Amino acid sequence: MYHKNLITVSPDTDLNEIITLMAEKDIHTLPVLDGDKLIGIIGKRNIIREMA
Repeated sequence: MYHKNLITVSPDTDLNEIITLMAEKDIHTLPVLDGDKLIGIIGKRNIIREMA
């Protein structure tokens, strides 16, 4: 399934920016791209686990 307006982040995206983006867009997970290459997925649970 292809989404024209897929929201992604890069490995350099600030964590606070990711948290804000997730809250504003009601997104639970975001693909992490390095250029056009998918290198990972970050989710709210990942963030919570890291901050605990």
